[in-house]
Amino acid sequence: MSQLQTSIGIQQPLKSNSMKQKIFKSYAVSVCDTLNIKQRDLFSKKKVRPMVDGRFILYYLCFHRPMRIRDIQEYMADEGYSISHSAIIKGVSIITERMESDQDYLDLINKITNEHSEISSTTTSV
Repeated sequence: MSQLQTSIGIQQPLKSNSMKQKIFKSYAVSVCDTLNIKQRDLFSKKKVRPMVDGRFILYYLCFHRPMRIRDIQEYMADEGYSISHSAIIKGVSIITERMESDQDYLDLINKITNEHSEISSTTTSV
């Protein structure tokens, strides 16, 4: 391996992006607040509609931020929830379909997204 390859990090393991992880956690709080569910329930294996919807909405928000699916998996695992790559893609797809057919889902996603864009613009302008 050349010196250049080593210096640019080709063989180095990926490190978690703490900025994206903070955004993930902030989205999780917003989803829980909006759906009136507890974070421990969001990251549990419960299959009741509010928790499943909450996880799918969280995947959707993170994916469109954009975050890599691998990072979403890692952040979910950090919260005690193991999820596959394909399950995240399925969740994003389901929320996309619901947003096209149900105005409430579109409004909910827009509300959370707007809250986060306001937070981002406030912190960058300070």
